[in-house]
Amino acid sequence: MKIAKEPIKFIITPVQSGNRIDKLLALINHEYSRSYVKKIILQGGLYINSKNIKDPAFKVSSYQKIKIVIPLIKELQLEAQNIPLDILYEDEFIIVINKKAGMVVHPGTGNDKDTLVNALLHHCGNNLSGIGGVQRPGIIHRLDKNTSGIMLAAKNDTAHRVLSKDISLKKVERIYKVFVWGTPKMVKGEINLNISRDPQDRLKMAVTKKGGRSAVTLYKILKSYH
Repeated sequence: MKIAKEPIKFIITPVQSGNRIDKLLALINHEYSRSYVKKIILQGGLYINSKNIKDPAFKVSSYQKIKIVIPLIKELQLEAQNIPLDILYEDEFIIVINKKAGMVVHPGTGNDKDTLVNALLHHCGNNLSGIGGVQRPGIIHRLDKNTSGIMLAAKNDTAHRVLSKDISLKKVERIYKVFVWGTPKMVKGEINLNISRDPQDRLKMAVTKKGGRSAVTLYKILKSYH
């Protein structure tokens, strides 16, 4: 791990004792989000009493000596491409885009060009947040390749943290219009089921009876075709 700056060092006070280390670090250092702190810990950047700890949920005790090593952010190697964007709103903090169906959001295996990130790099230059990682500058949330719709991108880390927090606290409402096969019995209703990776196709998500993440969908039929 290449170090970006001097390690953060402090001693746990009695008041701080009993807290999860990832939560505590994010609270006392507003420069880094909890998810970013967790990533640093998993990469081996946390030392407690000189012992390397890779458990973000580790609960600290009074007078333990903490050292957190911030890794060097890799220089971005992605190509900025002049791809037209349907921009709905933009200011110095965020940019709101209507993503077209068929466009991949960020580079990945087999997709290193023609993504939304490539287009954002051309339009915004270096004015994109870095919290999402080297391959996802500015990206706050996801939208599948074949799904069109509104996407938010952050132009700095502060905006990224605020918007990410709002999304995690369910302050941002997402509305989708979809075509489905068959007609639900109820005109409107609620689907409350857990979802996880499809065991048959790891690239897809599926409803699961055990484990997974809670997913609540409120639906309303707009039109039926017979």
